[in-house]
Amino acid sequence: MKQFLKILLAIIIVFGVQVAGSLLLLHSHIIRWGATDYEVTMPMSGDKYAEVISATRAIDIHKPQTDVWSYLVGLGADRKGFYSFSLLENLYGCKISNQINVANRELNVGRLIPITSPDAYGNYKEGFVVLEVEQGQSFVLEGWGSFVVNKIDENSSRLIIRSHSKAPHNLIEKLGYSIFDMLHYIMEKRMMIGIKDNAESGGQIYTSTSDWVWILSIVISGLTGLFIVFTFNGYYRLLIPTILFTIWQLVFFVLSPKPLYGIILVILVGALIFIYQTFLKDKKRHI
Repeated sequence: MKQFLKILLAIIIVFGVQVAGSLLLLHSHIIRWGATDYEVTMPMSGDKYAEVISATRAIDIHKPQTDVWSYLVGLGADRKGFYSFSLLENLYGCKISNQINVANRELNVGRLIPITSPDAYGNYKEGFVVLEVEQGQSFVLEGWGSFVVNKIDENSSRLIIRSHSKAPHNLIEKLGYSIFDMLHYIMEKRMMIGIKDNAESGGQIYTSTSDWVWILSIVISGLTGLFIVFTFNGYYRLLIPTILFTIWQLVFFVLSPKPLYGIILVILVGALIFIYQTFLKDKKRHI
């Protein structure tokens, strides 16, 4: 029982430090990833629909505005998916096509951007409704936010997405929304990178293999960090997982979701375990 309480205390401390660190140090990066000071504060057409503006994110795309728009309006389970992690999209029934459907390049107010497969009658029920559209440049989705493609020059564009949220009524809701912002950021960031990759490559760069490698690396390293809390002894039960999960968060939230970063993270986890087993395990430290 005493050993169980020690492990439980270690888990609380390790993950408490990580959550506090994320909210205090990473949250500002997460809610304005890629965006300039001006873009964060500038008015956008969908602002009037938001109780709270939760995030403004942006990315440069080295393709003309019309090309980027062609991929942006492909959002939806009935079109090209969400350009994010395809394995997760497939679980929701989002269908991804590597061909641009010219008939689908136009959005209309009232259209549903579905997030799941259709029902038995072929009808889509869940998704985001288009509230406003300026063809070729911007649109607003109910329950998500504003999407804008600004022209930089003849060969480059700027994709800006401003996410909306409900106003929190208490500290618990505020904490919950902050955690949701972080999770939403992972998917939206991957989506923006996916749109960039597709637009710049003409639809050639979109493979689930790299997503699988990155996600599996993140999961394996995260579970191994938890395993360390249960198996290591002394202060190392706190020290090594805290170091590991701090690096884990930087890979997960700050770096791009590339397989190489995930593989390096797994190697680092293995190195930490090796160092502990070889040099630190027999040292007398207690917690």
